[in-house]
Amino acid sequence: MKGITFMEVPGTIEAEHFAVNVGWERESCSDTGGGFDMGYTDDGDYLDYQVSVTETGRYRISYRLASGNDAGGKLDLVLFSFPDEAIRLHTVTVPNTGGWQNWVTITRELNLTEGDYRLRVLVNEREFNLNWFRLDLTGTTGATDVGQPEQSLKLYPNPAASQLFIELNDIEPQEGHLRVIDLQGQVVKAEVWEGQSRAMLNVSALRAGVYVLQLISNQLISHARFVVAK
Repeated sequence: MKGITFMEVPGTIEAEHFAVNVGWERESCSDTGGGFDMGYTDDGDYLDYQVSVTETGRYRISYRLASGNDAGGKLDLVLFSFPDEAIRLHTVTVPNTGGWQNWVTITRELNLTEGDYRLRVLVNEREFNLNWFRLDLTGTTGATDVGQPEQSLKLYPNPAASQLFIELNDIEPQEGHLRVIDLQGQVVKAEVWEGQSRAMLNVSALRAGVYVLQLISNQLISHARFVVAK
């Protein structure tokens, strides 16, 4: 997108390098490396970051956090893969670290597909400070076998010519969105998932080749590979 800087993932993102800031304030930071952190939060405040995921796989996200609040706080990580589609990936409880500059690192795991996204750090419960967060690739499967180890989505027939049937395997049905992504990382088809456990996807308009099917629902992103054969 013209005029928008995307930060590469894997990588470390400094809190003050946001694209959009609603309600947070920047302050000097005494954590290792100095610089700045973002804080003075209220419920509902958020920071948006434009990120470019360079490789599909399993990621560990590490948050550098501090809180002098007796109750600590909570943050939500929200992913926007379409302009108006928000998916909450997880909620992190921030403990009272004993001071606003007493820093701890808290980690979570998530799956990401190659492509450009907007990530939102949303204040679920005040109050805490954020110095940085880092995304490290822990398991790379490559575009041709995304999601196959977990077998969370069953796709058949595979290869498919015109109709692809999708069944959930050990996933609780939830409303969400389906995306079909080609090997260049482009979204070539998108549909609403209405929370069913089984559905049919029309792939007759797709060219022959290998694709990744991505199911995005609340706190869950699942992937599976399929082939279109003409």
